[in-house]
Amino acid sequence: MKAYMNEIMAKSNKDLSLSYPLHNKALELAKDFKRIEIELVEIIQKIDAAKIFRKLGFASLYEYVNQGLGLSESVSYSPY
Repeated sequence: MKAYMNEIMAKSNKDLSLSYPLHNKALELAKDFKRIEIELVEIIQKIDAAKIFRKLGFASLYEYVNQGLGLSESVSYSPY
């Protein structure tokens, strides 16, 4: 039953993307966003491990992410 429902949902999403180009573009951008977010987290983890943020004059990784990268406070609080 679950496989059948997943198939129906996949068909429905495909129909939506054909009918609504903006929806299709949003799906494409969301996929890119997820890929970029993963890559950014990996880089931030390496920056943290090497303490590069300190060499750049930031007291903490949070400060680096917030001020150095210009990301929001909610993103800065994310556990990397």
